[in-house]
Amino acid sequence: MPRHTTISLQGDETWTQLTAGDATAATFQVINDVYNSGCLIQCTATGTAPTSDDGAIRIFQRDRAINEDLADLFPGLTSPVRLWAKGGAHVRVAVSHA
Repeated sequence: MPRHTTISLQGDETWTQLTAGDATAATFQVINDVYNSGCLIQCTATGTAPTSDDGAIRIFQRDRAINEDLADLFPGLTSPVRLWAKGGAHVRVAVSHA
């Protein structure tokens, strides 16, 4: 299912799903980060949340990926289709995918 929205992260160690179902590519950007702590971005091959930070990338305010193939961002995963984020309070991530 396509998604075009902004998501507020929980501010704890909980992974928040950015995709609304399976996606092969996505655009995302941290658009609000009061404490400049950024957020971790992780991918999975299923709808199950990541169980660790291993392989996650950290992005900060204004960092972005424009229609990036998830397989290019996370080449060590077989068939990555779900995008996740976790970060500090007041972090908002814009995400768009088909």
